[in-house]
Amino acid sequence: MSNMKSFQIIITIIFVNIAFAYGQERHSFSGQESAFFSTIYLNQSSTFQWSTDRASLPGYFSTTNGATFAGYSDNYNVNGYVKYYHNTSSTSFSYPVGNGTDIRLISVNGSIPINSQFATAWIMGDPSNDLDPTLPNSGPHPITSVTSPIVAVSNIGQWDWQDITNTSAGLQIIVSIPNMTAFSNAINLRLAGWNGSSWIDLSGSATASNNTENSTLSGIMQSGITAIAVATISTVLPVRLTNFNAIPNGCDAKIIWSSDLEINFSRYEIEQSFNENTFVKIGVVNKNTTSGNSTNNYSFIASQPNGQGYYRLKIIDLDGSFEYSPIISCRTNCNNLYYFVAYPNPVDATTNGIVNIKYKLNFTGKALLRLTDVTGKNVFKTELIISNSANTTTINLNNFANATYIISVTDKNGNNIVTPQRIIKL
Repeated sequence: MSNMKSFQIIITIIFVNIAFAYGQERHSFSGQESAFFSTIYLNQSSTFQWSTDRASLPGYFSTTNGATFAGYSDNYNVNGYVKYYHNTSSTSFSYPVGNGTDIRLISVNGSIPINSQFATAWIMGDPSNDLDPTLPNSGPHPITSVTSPIVAVSNIGQWDWQDITNTSAGLQIIVSIPNMTAFSNAINLRLAGWNGSSWIDLSGSATASNNTENSTLSGIMQSGITAIAVATISTVLPVRLTNFNAIPNGCDAKIIWSSDLEINFSRYEIEQSFNENTFVKIGVVNKNTTSGNSTNNYSFIASQPNGQGYYRLKIIDLDGSFEYSPIISCRTNCNNLYYFVAYPNPVDATTNGIVNIKYKLNFTGKALLRLTDVTGKNVFKTELIISNSANTTTINLNNFANATYIISVTDKNGNNIVTPQRIIKL
């Protein structure tokens, strides 16, 4: 009977400890693991905050048997450490770590060795300070200790990387970066790893999707890395935008932007999309060399059919390197149900010399599309069969001289159906 009572007491203690691990608004305490064996939805309740102790022996939310996280966002993430036990055929895992109000997603991809164990946490603040609590390289990671080609490391934060089984070398690491527009352009961003004495380049080349909030940046993990951060191979930004906006202008979109920093800068190329994925160049604006002001203001009128259009700037440096601005959108809602849009404009070798034409006209039947030079000489013509719905066609200018041309569409009597448009071949 005495033994039975002891057994009952032990069972009760174990039950209390498990309940405690899941208490305190989903908090895992130092030295403790809260393990999951199926999908965990971080947004299951607005009253829960997922967090762990951040200590030399941290608390963990751990997953195994293929368990993953879902429902993560800036509002729902693990403010602390997540551990992954790899014992399935999966080739990727995403860690929804952050600070509770800002997610800094990090993913591992590749042929992950069976029984690997990796853990990570996002640590806010300058890595030079004593912020990393875990061995083997706990303590400060000075952002001035860099190995070429790295020249600077961001002071916004770092990911503590724990390769518990020493099996992460060769795997791809992808992170969701903070806003880096004031730190570096996208083409110079690199993923850096702390090897115990220096920050080294893990990317090897330009891998950033952009330099804006939640853009992705990737690299290949090396053995001995215990922290990950965002770095750059050049600290000089060619352009710093202070304003970038698009407003409806009749049946067009007026693109407006300003810059208070333009160093070794060449030009802006304006790109347009109607699906937010495929962009084409529709214009070029050269650097303003006449304003004499600390702020340069620019604008561009883009032809846009009724509905939603998306725009971005390709910011090109004198050496040909470039970065993209954030994407903005504009909705036109004019009463004109008809349109005729030719793009990109100018057209050059980067667009394969192709002019795309989208149109919906207050006309049906046969028409003649003409391309003339500025003297009025016909250089191209083709017959169009115009329906009462949206129409598309293309003109290949590859074999045409670099010049300005006029596009017109006329009926059988030679009357203009649309307002003739100028297009430039570069």
